[in-house]
Amino acid sequence: MERPHKLEEKWTGKHIAPGEKIEHFELDYGGKRDRWNGYDISSYAHVSELYEVRDEARRKYLKEKQLRKLEEKNNKDNKAVGDSDNEDCEDALKVEFLYKNYKINKEKLKVQSKDDVMEKYGNESSDDTLPRELLLGQVQSIFSSQFTEETMATASVTFKSRANHRKQLELEEASKAGLSPAELEEDGE
Repeated sequence: MERPHKLEEKWTGKHIAPGEKIEHFELDYGGKRDRWNGYDISSYAHVSELYEVRDEARRKYLKEKQLRKLEEKNNKDNKAVGDSDNEDCEDALKVEFLYKNYKINKEKLKVQSKDDVMEKYGNESSDDTLPRELLLGQVQSIFSSQFTEETMATASVTFKSRANHRKQLELEEASKAGLSPAELEEDGE
């Protein structure tokens, strides 16, 4: 709205022309809070038209795609039966050959990894005796000056775990001290 004589109104106090048009509605509680109050559907028509055009093009594309698939399927069905059987047999043979190779390679890898672990860490469950150098090194650190032929003979015994090894060493010390194994257990308690 235009406001003619704006300056005159200000200085004279005369009301010459209204500055703007104010609409006044009598609305109830729900009407005041209605989000869509004053919404005009025609203002959104161009957007809905764009979506309708897009959806129509999409439907058309999907229909053409489905027709192409059906034509390809019909072409495959119309091929000579012997050709497709030969192709199927060849494919089956290839798959079977690849599966056998896979199983063989898998088994080789399993054995190789097991051998690598055994080589690196050893096998605790095997009954192999420890090398004499290792046994002597362990015994010499404990009995450096009192090492005799009897202890050499007992040191060559295979120890399956550290606990058994320690127990054997304690028994040897007890026998040198003149104690029996039963007395050693009583002293430990």
